[in-house]
Amino acid sequence: MPAPRTRLLAVLAVAAATALAGCAPADATPPTPTPTVEPVFASDEEALAAAIAAYEAYAEMSQIIGEDGGDDPERIRPFVGAALAEIAIEEFEQLQANSLRLVGAVQVEGGTLAEWGQAKDVFVTAYLCTDVSATRVVNESEVDVTPSDRADHLTLVVDFTGTDDERQLIVESSDLWSGPSTC
Repeated sequence: MPAPRTRLLAVLAVAAATALAGCAPADATPPTPTPTVEPVFASDEEALAAAIAAYEAYAEMSQIIGEDGGDDPERIRPFVGAALAEIAIEEFEQLQANSLRLVGAVQVEGGTLAEWGQAKDVFVTAYLCTDVSATRVVNESEVDVTPSDRADHLTLVVDFTGTDDERQLIVESSDLWSGPSTC
């Protein structure tokens, strides 16, 4: 509970503000309202389309680095957040250390928007349906060493961020969805 003096000061401040408000001249110009922030995306469909485009750009660069056997993994940084960059770079370094490379491309077959919003930055979460059936891991002798139990179609839950003034998103996290398929 506030001290009696603090409460008295608060009451006086409210009373003074009320009294001053009544003293404003009748012809005074009202203050200009602060503009509201325009949404980055006009619709959920636009947010999902931006998320899919960002994931496809990330997948394309991952494919290029993977086809190069993990060489120059830093190329992934513009497409991902800092934490995911470290994970991806480590995975590409493992490819290189094991003389492996990737062949084939991941295809995004569609997705479902989970949520999007904006405060300081924009965030989007989406369930993406991917087809990895055309991708393989091969060794230096071009022998396919792809795990035989790998599923060909995966549902991923992917988090994206971006700035309020751009519709360009980056991938913050991408995890295999363990819930019911949204594909």
